[in-house]
Amino acid sequence: MPPPASHAQTAPAGKRERNKLEKYRRIKASARQLFEEKGYQDATIRDIAKHAGVGLGTLFLYARDKRDLLFLLFEDELNEVTDRAFDTVKPDTPLVDQLVDAFRVFFDYFALSPRVSQDMMREVVFYVKSINEINSFHTGIARTHERLARFVARAQALDLVTTSYAPDDLARLIFSIYRMDVRSCFATEPLDVAAGLARLRHNLDILFIGIRPQAATPRPTRRGPELNRPEPQYSE
Repeated sequence: MPPPASHAQTAPAGKRERNKLEKYRRIKASARQLFEEKGYQDATIRDIAKHAGVGLGTLFLYARDKRDLLFLLFEDELNEVTDRAFDTVKPDTPLVDQLVDAFRVFFDYFALSPRVSQDMMREVVFYVKSINEINSFHTGIARTHERLARFVARAQALDLVTTSYAPDDLARLIFSIYRMDVRSCFATEPLDVAAGLARLRHNLDILFIGIRPQAATPRPTRRGPELNRPEPQYSE
Protein backbone atom coordinates (compact mmCIF):
# COMPACT_ATOMS: atom_id res chain seq x y z
CA MET A 1 0.00 0.00 0.00
CA PRO A 2 1.59 3.32 -1.04
CA PRO A 3 2.13 6.01 1.59
CA PRO A 4 -0.44 8.79 1.85
CA ALA A 5 -0.07 11.48 -0.77
CA SER A 6 0.79 14.11 1.82
CA HIS A 7 3.61 11.96 3.23
CA ALA A 8 4.96 11.23 -0.24
CA GLN A 9 5.12 14.94 -0.96
CA THR A 10 6.65 16.10 2.32
CA ALA A 11 9.26 13.40 2.86
CA PRO A 12 11.59 14.45 -0.02
CA ALA A 13 11.12 18.10 0.84
CA GLY A 14 12.01 17.36 4.45
CA LYS A 15 15.20 15.63 3.37
CA ARG A 16 16.15 18.53 1.12
CA GLU A 17 15.61 20.97 3.96
CA ARG A 18 17.78 18.88 6.26
CA ASN A 19 20.53 18.82 3.65
CA LYS A 20 20.31 22.60 3.22
CA LEU A 21 20.44 23.10 6.97
CA GLU A 22 23.46 20.83 7.30
CA LYS A 23 25.32 22.70 4.54
CA TYR A 24 24.37 26.02 6.14
CA ARG A 25 25.80 24.88 9.47
CA ARG A 26 29.01 23.61 7.87
CA ILE A 27 29.49 26.87 5.98
CA LYS A 28 29.01 28.95 9.13
CA ALA A 29 31.30 26.73 11.22
CA SER A 30 34.01 26.81 8.53
CA ALA A 31 33.75 30.57 8.10
CA ARG A 32 34.04 31.18 11.84
CA GLN A 33 37.02 28.83 12.16
CA LEU A 34 38.93 30.27 9.22
CA PHE A 35 38.16 33.87 10.16
CA GLU A 36 39.53 33.12 13.63
CA GLU A 37 42.61 31.26 12.38
CA LYS A 38 43.56 33.27 9.28
CA GLY A 39 41.77 36.53 9.90
CA TYR A 40 38.94 38.00 7.90
CA GLN A 41 41.22 39.68 5.37
CA ASP A 42 43.27 36.56 4.59
CA ALA A 43 40.55 33.91 4.58
CA THR A 44 38.96 33.52 1.14
CA ILE A 45 35.54 32.38 -0.02
CA ARG A 46 37.24 29.49 -1.80
CA ASP A 47 38.99 28.44 1.43
CA ILE A 48 35.69 28.44 3.29
CA ALA A 49 33.82 26.48 0.62
CA LYS A 50 36.58 23.85 0.51
CA HIS A 51 36.69 23.56 4.30
CA ALA A 52 32.88 23.17 4.43
CA GLY A 53 32.90 20.56 1.67
CA VAL A 54 30.60 22.51 -0.65
CA GLY A 55 31.01 24.10 -4.06
CA LEU A 56 31.38 27.83 -4.57
CA GLY A 57 27.96 27.95 -6.23
CA THR A 58 26.38 26.37 -3.16
CA LEU A 59 28.09 28.81 -0.82
CA PHE A 60 26.84 31.75 -2.87
CA LEU A 61 23.28 30.59 -2.26
CA TYR A 62 23.79 31.60 1.38
CA ALA A 63 26.04 34.64 1.05
CA ARG A 64 26.77 37.00 -1.84
CA ASP A 65 30.32 37.72 -0.75
CA LYS A 66 32.72 37.36 2.17
CA ARG A 67 31.24 40.31 4.02
CA ASP A 68 27.76 38.79 3.87
CA LEU A 69 29.24 35.57 5.17
CA LEU A 70 30.76 37.44 8.10
CA PHE A 71 27.36 38.88 9.01
CA LEU A 72 25.80 35.45 8.61
CA LEU A 73 27.74 34.31 11.69
CA PHE A 74 25.83 36.78 13.88
CA GLU A 75 22.38 37.09 12.38
CA ASP A 76 20.88 33.95 13.89
CA GLU A 77 21.97 34.82 17.41
CA LEU A 78 21.47 38.58 17.56
CA ASN A 79 17.76 38.52 18.42
CA GLU A 80 18.28 35.98 21.19
CA VAL A 81 21.17 37.97 22.66
CA THR A 82 19.11 41.18 22.53
CA ASP A 83 16.14 39.67 24.35
CA ARG A 84 18.36 38.01 26.92
CA ALA A 85 20.16 41.30 27.51
CA PHE A 86 17.05 43.35 28.24
CA ASP A 87 15.28 40.56 30.11
CA THR A 88 18.11 40.48 32.66
CA VAL A 89 17.85 44.11 33.78
CA LYS A 90 16.52 44.84 37.25
CA PRO A 91 13.89 47.61 37.03
CA ASP A 92 14.44 48.70 40.63
CA THR A 93 18.05 49.76 39.94
CA PRO A 94 19.27 53.11 38.52
CA LEU A 95 18.72 53.57 34.79
CA VAL A 96 22.42 53.64 33.91
CA ASP A 97 22.95 50.42 35.88
CA GLN A 98 20.13 48.79 33.92
CA LEU A 99 21.64 49.82 30.60
CA VAL A 100 25.15 48.72 31.55
CA ASP A 101 23.79 45.35 32.71
CA ALA A 102 21.98 44.93 29.39
CA PHE A 103 24.95 45.93 27.26
CA ARG A 104 27.24 43.70 29.33
CA VAL A 105 25.45 40.72 27.72
CA PHE A 106 26.49 42.01 24.28
CA PHE A 107 30.08 42.63 25.38
CA ASP A 108 30.32 39.11 26.82
CA TYR A 109 28.78 37.60 23.69
CA PHE A 110 31.23 39.37 21.37
CA ALA A 111 34.11 38.39 23.67
CA LEU A 112 33.45 34.73 22.83
CA SER A 113 34.92 35.41 19.36
CA PRO A 114 36.74 38.72 19.74
CA ARG A 115 38.64 38.63 16.47
CA VAL A 116 35.57 37.87 14.35
CA SER A 117 33.46 40.33 16.36
CA GLN A 118 36.00 43.09 15.73
CA ASP A 119 35.89 42.34 11.99
CA MET A 120 32.09 42.47 12.00
CA MET A 121 32.03 45.80 13.84
CA ARG A 122 34.50 47.28 11.38
CA GLU A 123 32.76 46.01 8.25
CA VAL A 124 29.25 46.99 9.32
CA VAL A 125 30.27 50.67 9.38
CA PHE A 126 30.67 50.66 5.60
CA TYR A 127 27.79 48.33 4.82
CA VAL A 128 24.74 50.30 5.96
CA LYS A 129 22.94 50.25 2.63
CA SER A 130 23.37 46.53 2.13
CA ILE A 131 22.40 45.72 5.71
CA ASN A 132 18.86 46.75 4.85
CA GLU A 133 18.89 44.00 2.26
CA ILE A 134 20.05 41.35 4.75
CA ASN A 135 16.80 40.79 6.56
CA SER A 136 18.01 38.69 9.46
CA PHE A 137 20.98 40.88 10.32
CA HIS A 138 18.99 44.07 9.95
CA THR A 139 16.19 42.59 12.04
CA GLY A 140 18.67 41.87 14.83
CA ILE A 141 19.80 45.50 14.92
CA ALA A 142 16.21 46.73 14.70
CA ARG A 143 15.32 44.45 17.59
CA THR A 144 17.95 46.11 19.76
CA HIS A 145 16.55 49.55 18.88
CA GLU A 146 13.04 48.34 19.65
CA ARG A 147 14.00 47.06 23.10
CA LEU A 148 15.89 50.29 23.83
CA ALA A 149 12.89 52.37 22.79
CA ARG A 150 10.65 50.33 25.09
CA PHE A 151 13.16 50.86 27.90
CA VAL A 152 13.11 54.62 27.32
CA ALA A 153 9.31 54.74 27.10
CA ARG A 154 9.02 52.93 30.42
CA ALA A 155 11.47 55.37 32.01
CA GLN A 156 9.48 58.29 30.61
CA ALA A 157 6.27 56.86 32.05
CA LEU A 158 7.96 56.79 35.46
CA ASP A 159 9.09 60.42 34.98
CA LEU A 160 12.74 59.34 35.05
CA VAL A 161 13.58 60.59 31.55
CA THR A 162 12.46 63.71 29.73
CA THR A 163 9.43 63.38 27.49
CA SER A 164 10.63 66.21 25.25
CA TYR A 165 12.01 63.65 22.80
CA ALA A 166 10.50 60.54 21.29
CA PRO A 167 11.63 57.17 22.70
CA ASP A 168 13.01 56.19 19.29
CA ASP A 169 15.22 59.29 19.16
CA LEU A 170 16.64 58.70 22.62
CA ALA A 171 17.10 55.00 21.85
CA ARG A 172 19.19 55.87 18.79
CA LEU A 173 21.34 58.18 20.90
CA ILE A 174 21.90 55.50 23.56
CA PHE A 175 22.67 52.92 20.88
CA SER A 176 25.19 55.27 19.25
CA ILE A 177 27.06 55.62 22.54
CA TYR A 178 27.05 51.86 23.06
CA ARG A 179 28.21 51.22 19.49
CA MET A 180 31.06 53.70 19.85
CA ASP A 181 32.28 52.15 23.11
CA VAL A 182 31.92 48.51 22.11
CA ARG A 183 33.92 49.14 18.94
CA SER A 184 36.59 51.00 20.88
CA CYS A 185 36.78 48.19 23.43
CA PHE A 186 37.23 45.42 20.85
CA ALA A 187 39.71 47.46 18.82
CA THR A 188 42.02 47.74 21.84
CA GLU A 189 44.56 45.05 22.72
CA PRO A 190 44.59 43.34 25.06
CA LEU A 191 40.82 43.09 25.23
CA ASP A 192 39.48 44.45 28.52
CA VAL A 193 35.70 44.10 28.72
CA ALA A 194 35.57 45.57 32.24
CA ALA A 195 37.35 48.72 31.07
CA GLY A 196 35.03 48.97 28.07
CA LEU A 197 31.96 48.73 30.28
CA ALA A 198 33.41 51.33 32.66
CA ARG A 199 33.89 53.70 29.73
CA LEU A 200 30.34 53.01 28.57
CA ARG A 201 28.99 53.77 32.05
CA HIS A 202 30.95 57.03 32.10
CA ASN A 203 29.49 58.14 28.77
CA LEU A 204 25.95 57.12 29.73
CA ASP A 205 26.34 59.12 32.94
CA ILE A 206 27.20 62.16 30.84
CA LEU A 207 24.10 61.57 28.71
CA PHE A 208 21.72 61.15 31.63
CA ILE A 209 23.16 63.96 33.74
CA GLY A 210 23.47 66.27 30.78
CA ILE A 211 26.12 68.81 29.90
CA ARG A 212 24.30 71.83 31.25
CA PRO A 213 25.68 73.24 34.50
CA GLN A 214 23.96 71.74 37.52
CA ALA A 215 22.38 74.14 39.99
CA ALA A 216 24.26 72.70 42.96
CA THR A 217 27.60 72.64 41.19
CA PRO A 218 29.87 75.70 41.61
CA ARG A 219 31.17 77.19 38.41
CA PRO A 220 34.88 78.01 38.76
CA THR A 221 36.20 81.01 36.93
CA ARG A 222 39.57 79.32 36.40
CA ARG A 223 40.72 75.88 35.41
CA GLY A 224 43.47 73.52 36.46
CA PRO A 225 45.89 73.90 39.33
CA GLU A 226 45.51 77.69 39.29
CA LEU A 227 42.22 77.28 41.18
CA ASN A 228 44.09 76.68 44.43
CA ARG A 229 46.64 79.40 44.00
CA PRO A 230 46.23 82.64 45.97
CA GLU A 231 45.57 85.79 44.06
CA PRO A 232 48.81 87.71 43.41
CA GLN A 233 49.43 90.74 45.58
CA TYR A 234 50.58 93.92 43.92
CA SER A 235 52.22 96.82 45.75
CA GLU A 236 51.34 100.37 44.94
